[in-house]
Parts: sequence; structure tokens; C-alpha cells
Amino acid sequence: MRVKRFQLQFYGPFSDSSWIELSPTMNIFVGENNAGKSAILRSFLGTLPAVPHRNATEWRKQYLRVPKHNVEIEYSGAELDWTLRKMQETENRGWYSASPLYPTATEFKQFALNQLAAGHVEKALSRPPAADFGDIGSNPGEPLVNSFTFVFHQGDWMVSQHGATTPTSGLPEVLSRTWRDKVFVFEALRSSPGKMGYAAPGRLDANAGSLAIQLNGLQGDSPELFNKLVFHLTSIFPTVGNLSVSPAEGVFEIRVWATREQKTRELSFSLDDSGTGLAQAIAILYIAMTMDDAVLVIDEISSYLHPAAVKALLRILQSNYPHHQYIISTHSAEVLSAGRDAKVFWVRKHDFESTVAEVDLGDLRTLREVTGQLGISMTDVFAAEHIVWVEGETEEACFPMLLAASGDKTRSVLFIALLATGDFQDKRVKAEKIFQIYERLTGATAPVVSKVAFNFDSEDLTEDKKVDLNKRSGGRIHFLPRRNLESYLLQPAAIARVIVEAVKSEQALDVTQIEASVTGALQKAAIDRRYGTPADPPAFDNEEWLSRVDGASLLRDLFGTVTEQTLEYRKTTHSVALVKDLLDRQPDKLASLVAYVSELVNVAKSQG
Repeated sequence: MRVKRFQLQFYGPFSDSSWIELSPTMNIFVGENNAGKSAILRSFLGTLPAVPHRNATEWRKQYLRVPKHNVEIEYSGAELDWTLRKMQETENRGWYSASPLYPTATEFKQFALNQLAAGHVEKALSRPPAADFGDIGSNPGEPLVNSFTFVFHQGDWMVSQHGATTPTSGLPEVLSRTWRDKVFVFEALRSSPGKMGYAAPGRLDANAGSLAIQLNGLQGDSPELFNKLVFHLTSIFPTVGNLSVSPAEGVFEIRVWATREQKTRELSFSLDDSGTGLAQAIAILYIAMTMDDAVLVIDEISSYLHPAAVKALLRILQSNYPHHQYIISTHSAEVLSAGRDAKVFWVRKHDFESTVAEVDLGDLRTLREVTGQLGISMTDVFAAEHIVWVEGETEEACFPMLLAASGDKTRSVLFIALLATGDFQDKRVKAEKIFQIYERLTGATAPVVSKVAFNFDSEDLTEDKKVDLNKRSGGRIHFLPRRNLESYLLQPAAIARVIVEAVKSEQALDVTQIEASVTGALQKAAIDRRYGTPADPPAFDNEEWLSRVDGASLLRDLFGTVTEQTLEYRKTTHSVALVKDLLDRQPDKLASLVAYVSELVNVAKSQG
């Protein structure tokens, strides 16, 4: 389901917000405190809050207009079918319709079946507080001359006709149920959900109070998905090593571990003692990972998460779970910079009235006005004064960790993956082509940024070619001293640890044995021409060989060989894990790569 657009009337600080057109992916509402952002997001709750609009002219309860939430939603026939079947199963209720629209049962059944078969349907709805949605402009209390009930019976959809009745349900009410099933509102303030009594897992409730039950079900029934959730958490929170759910004093309890290893319960902490930010992130990830086509509404995400954690969480949501619609409120620059493909809406309040306007990200004057009111600079919004364009998503994830390891605490540098990097390595390429691409990429991402650098894999380029490209780019283009990033990651102990961790949910492997296998495989690779000119002397720690070996291809083959083809090497997952492991356990092995990234950032800083 998607919310295509919505309108608030006589609600909270809005007398009439007008129709607000949403993106099907990411939407960010910005504004000062008390501007009306939270009121907007709370209007997406299962029940519209009873908060009528007041102003200096009319504030007396008896004269206030009834709040109204109008929406236009997009949904599929499969979603409608699922909701109807659940209503039939749990409530023995069908779908009713008035006869003026469909005079006969046959016509109504055809309409209903067409809805269920449709891949994409749109419907405009409206609701007051404490009520389900209805058709916009309809009068729910108006008697119906005839009505039809559409129900699932004995393996088929059936229609029965009623006489003069006033049925209370219809398609809008079915969609109200879909709304409550698919829209999740994460409010800024919530109690910690670390413990809950025994129960079967179901839908995560509104305040995530049942999170322990849901995670226990995930841990037991879908361990691979649970481990992926843990992996996401460790990417977001450096202080989190693992997560578990276990019985404790008659309840299920979520435990947080500082290390991957889980030796004894006493070395872990209850989620209730870990702060609301971690709990909120777990709940958001749980919904994103277990639901199909949901709407996630997140209020003031930066109020309970560190700026770096906000960026990491949004990157995970956008990259791994783009099938959801996200509606987020913030006054933080980090959220704006992380949502590069988002629609941005500016919420402003004057006296008793709030307004909403979409921000044109191409209009620098408007951007300055918005960021000025939020108390941040335009370079804050676009995340960086300096941009380093890198080879791909793996470098985009790894280079910030490497920069941090260098001791450089600069927060104004952004690493962004390039597309079609072959354009820069084609021997026929001209300097004009390089700068055309450079100008297009830099202008599209951040109009106010002029300080950039490029990083590329060396691949098979000659030293003369690399020097020539660097010179023609004015010193902006630099190349890894080794063939590619993976050429720095050929360390047996780290590879063994990453492999064991990746397959632990399916099989228990001994790290020492795997390390020995990896060492043997690397030694064979050092004399294998498939990965580059053999090492002389034939050793996998030969520096000249490491500078030219195709580490990416080697790791791909090595993972398959060592695990007997049970684990496929994935660059964006396993390369990142190897970098993190080496920085934590063997930082000296990446010292030259850390120095290179630090130098690259200095190049970006020095460009004018």
C-alpha cells in the first residue's frame, strides 16, 4: 500500500493543509519545533486523534469543526484479498455496497472481483476522529435501499443481497483494516519494550510493546533473518555486538551484547537499560524486514539516534528495503543529507495556523531559507563541503571507517559511489569527457560543493596512464595503489572469522580449521595466473603480487572453495565485514589503505 496524497482539515494546527502529494519512497517533513510536524505524522495513526483546530476567533469546544483526514491510497488486489479473508476468518464480516452504484448482485460481484484481480487500484477516503475511513463526501448514516455482502465461502467468493438495511461496513472499512495492518507510526516518545510475557508472535503493536515476542519468534522461526537484523544493528551501533531473546522471570527479554561472542548471560544487558534509540531502531528494522509494502512513519528520528546512526539506518532502509514508503519528520541536517532521493516538505507555523509546502531542491534561494530557519548551513544539508567520488558501494561503505581509523574527525566529507566508472578508464577518453562527467555529478548532488576528489581501482592501467589521468584532472583523480580494495583484504584470520560468522546459523565451523584452509587456498592462488602474474617468490604476502592481484575475483572463488559452495561471496556484505574485522583486530594490515584514504580526503579539502 502507498499513500499517494493526503489532506488535513480542522485538525491540530491546520485549518486546511491542502492536498500534499507524497513520494512512493522517501518523504521528509522539516520545520522548527512546534511547527506541526508531529501533528502531521500522528494523523497516520490507526485512529485519527481528536484534536480540533483552534484559532483566535473560535476556540470554544461547542463551535469547533470536526477534524478530518482525507487520503488517496494506492493498493493492490492481493492486499484487498488478504484483508477480506482475515476479516472473514476473525470477524465473519464481508464487504457491503449500496445498490445505487451496482443495481444487481451480479454487477457488484463483477466489480468486487475486478478489484481483487487488479494489480493497482486507487481510492480516495476520509475519516473523522475515532472512526473508520469512508468515501469522501459520503454520509455514513444515510439508509441504503439495497446492499450486497461479498464474503469468502467454501473456497469461493460469494455475494448475497439484503433488503432495506443500513450496513456499517463497505470497501472503505476494508481499506481501514488494511491501513491498520500496513501503516506503522513510530512516535518520538515511547516506553522501552525490552520485556514481555509469553505469547505467540503477531503484529507489532503501536508502541512496540510486543517487540520481545516478535523478536523471539523471528529468532526461533527465521534465524537467518534474525541474524541479518543483528548485522544491520552492528552496522548502525558500533557498541552493539549481538542481540538475543531468552526467558527471564516469566517473561521474554531482549538482551544486548557488547561482543559477537555470547559467553554468559551476565555479560549482556537488558534492552530496557540500553536507551530508547536502540529499541526504536530494532522496531523499525523489524517492520522493514518482515512486512511487504508497508508505510513507515517515523517522528523526529534524530531525537533518539546519534547523527551517524541516523545516516546508517536510513542508508540501510533505502538500499535494502526500498519496497516500503517512508514518511519522516526532522529538524536535523543528517536526515536531510541521508535522504538524497526524498521529497522534502517545509512545515511552517504563524500564530495558530500551520502550512506545508514542498521544497524544490533545485532552488538555492528556497534551500537557504529553509536551512536558515532550521539553524543549519546548506553544506550541512548536503552532508559535506567535500565530496570523494569512489568506485562503488563497497568503497562508499568502507572509506568512512578507514577515514575514522586515521584519526581524522572531519564530518564535512561525503563518500559517494560513481556509476559507469569505465568511462574514466577508456584509453580513448578525453579530458573534456572527464570534466563533463565530473561537473554533472557534482552539480546534481550538491550545487554548493566545489571541493571534490575521485578514487578508482587501478585494475590493469599502466602507471603512465594513471599519471596522465591525474594530471588532466588537475590532481583530482587518484588510484588505489593496489588493483582493487579487496587486494587489501587477503588476510587468512580475518577471512576465516567472517566466513564462520556468516554461516553460524546454518553450521558451526572451527575458526582455526577454516583459517588453515584459507591460508592454503591463498598460497595456491599466489601461483595461479587467473588472478594475475604469479608471485615471485610464490607467497600470498608478497607485496608486489598483492599490488596486482585481482582480490575481488580471488575472494569470490575462495569463499566458494572453502565453504564447499555453501557461501557466496558478496562484495557489499563481506568486504565491508572484512574491513571492519581488520580495523578491530589487525589494524596494522590496513595501515597503508588508511593512509591512502586520509590522503584522498586531504586532496578533496585542498581543491578550490
